[in-house]
Amino acid sequence: MKYTLAHPILALLVATLTASASRASAPLYGVERKDSELTFLARQAIALEAREVRSDFNQDGKFDAADLVRYARFDSFVFRLNAGGPNFTDSDGIVWIDDTPYVNVAGTGNSPQPIAGTALDTLYQSERFDSGGAEPMTYRLPVGAGDYRVHLHFAEVFFTQPGERVFDVLLEGVPVLRNFDIVTEAGAATAIVKSFDMRTLDSEVTIRFEGRVGAPKVSAIEVERIAPFNTTVTLSSAFHSWGNVPFGSFGEAYTLGVANSGGEPMLITGFRLSAQRGVNDAFYITVGNELIQGFGTEVFLPAPIRIATGAGVPVTLYFAPTAGIPYETILELTGNFVSPTVRLRGQESGAFANRWYGAAGMPVALGEVAAGIIGNFMYVAGETNSATTRFDLTTGLWSPANALPERPHAGNHHASEVIDGKWYLFGGLAAQSEGKTQIFDPASNFWSLGASAPFASGSGSTAYIDGFVYYSGGIVNGSSTTNQHARYNPRTNSWERKSPMPRGRNHAASGTDGRFYYVFGGRGPGSGDANVVANGFGDVQIYDPFADSWRTSMESAIQPLPNGRGGTGKAAYAYGEFFVFGGETANGGGAVGGNVFNRVDVYNPVTNTWRLGAPMPTPRHGAFPIFHIDRIYVAGGGTNAGFSNSAVNDIYVP
Repeated sequence: MKYTLAHPILALLVATLTASASRASAPLYGVERKDSELTFLARQAIALEAREVRSDFNQDGKFDAADLVRYARFDSFVFRLNAGGPNFTDSDGIVWIDDTPYVNVAGTGNSPQPIAGTALDTLYQSERFDSGGAEPMTYRLPVGAGDYRVHLHFAEVFFTQPGERVFDVLLEGVPVLRNFDIVTEAGAATAIVKSFDMRTLDSEVTIRFEGRVGAPKVSAIEVERIAPFNTTVTLSSAFHSWGNVPFGSFGEAYTLGVANSGGEPMLITGFRLSAQRGVNDAFYITVGNELIQGFGTEVFLPAPIRIATGAGVPVTLYFAPTAGIPYETILELTGNFVSPTVRLRGQESGAFANRWYGAAGMPVALGEVAAGIIGNFMYVAGETNSATTRFDLTTGLWSPANALPERPHAGNHHASEVIDGKWYLFGGLAAQSEGKTQIFDPASNFWSLGASAPFASGSGSTAYIDGFVYYSGGIVNGSSTTNQHARYNPRTNSWERKSPMPRGRNHAASGTDGRFYYVFGGRGPGSGDANVVANGFGDVQIYDPFADSWRTSMESAIQPLPNGRGGTGKAAYAYGEFFVFGGETANGGGAVGGNVFNRVDVYNPVTNTWRLGAPMPTPRHGAFPIFHIDRIYVAGGGTNAGFSNSAVNDIYVP
């Protein structure tokens, strides 16, 4: 990622840096080092792909289970688990312990057949597999906060053909293996190791296995701390803002001081960036004469930089916007330490948050829409047309209305979630869509049906939390609102009833902060029990999936929606706040022409406060706002209370 930058003034900056800068400390290669530094470098000077570690430590020309023996000589491991087997001491004297206390499933297996690619046959002959249950197979390993490397050992001892066992693996909820097939990658009865770097900020490492074909399995697990040295890092600042910077130019250089204030010599191997707004590639980093642009989330120096105890090095940062939006990222250093962070912020001149932008109109006018974003495309479906429409977020253009297949039940008022690259519609009104689960797979360009919900409703609410969809409320039998609530497991395509809502609601705005399920306002008994325009309510209902319990603004200090109403669509969650857009009313206050709202109410769940965002350029109800990267897309919806539709497509920068 060095010098591969397309920017109008970048060549001049590179030339200047190359001519004038020198490395602040000598590169490590060719310098005498202690064994602890060599050990660290051996683990860092590796090829990375999606943060997967592949290193041929025993120099036999391949990466396999035998390479892990090299690791056994170091004391940085905090867990070695023999999955599905008893405590076991290998030929190197390393103890692998029974995994039973750390996993939530009981399935175990064992095979006596020899295992290729390893001298530790016993370790790979046993396995832990997902024996079924409400939760997928999950390991929870108690550790301290920090950076870890997780080694997952596999050998397929029961199947011999590709496609017989396929599964995903997630670390801390982040997918690291998708469609993993042991036989395809290694062959039958052959050891294979998958290693990944990760960071945990709490007290445990969570490893989840999700099945696609057959039951997921694992043979052994190792967790290694990769910041084992007692190195204390100090940064000169925790925040910097460039303010407004013209497009096509760099903001003023900002120098961040990095100091090794105690412990072992400090080894900087690269940088990690976590975009909060915009994308990382507007930020540039220089260390000595190395210039790095923040593509992706992690970048590595060609050679690590060593900083002795008590010494420091300057890191020069630049900001160069490429679009008229705000940018914000969090920068960390990577190496043999746990890094403090610095928040960086800037924006292109003239670009401000809380602003609306117009985009290309939809190919067909739709009302009571549902939407989902997968990759670089937004998919929208709704009332008055059976089309599956698609908007290209990169080009800003719509595909023709007939380019994609129609959904099986072309109703309206669907709830919607995106799960593992597929678009799910839950429930609906009309066309026998009530309670149905409709699934669109863009990869195959095909709609299918999942298991129907336990109650046949439309205009219900949903949230996707930790691998499950929570679906509640909506209109049943075309005439009344239910308070029923159920959980859908997309892995098993099954439903389970959960605690009902305190107040049944339809046409509400729902969303999640990743922990709780929020339902804002809506209509129901007393004001819009059936599918009719009504003034609605301002109550807020919050569900805790772990406790299976609700709390509401009616019985607690939770602040209600300032202007009660229904028809608000999804509540978009961005930067720690919920955004509730538009809506409709029969004769309530706050509406504009057509008895629809242009207001944007913003709720902060931490401070329990509401504020107003910039009003919608086109007041609407029945839209489905979606947050993606740094903006909220609001397509379609009605411009008059009741039955109406539009082709309006606006973008809001929160």
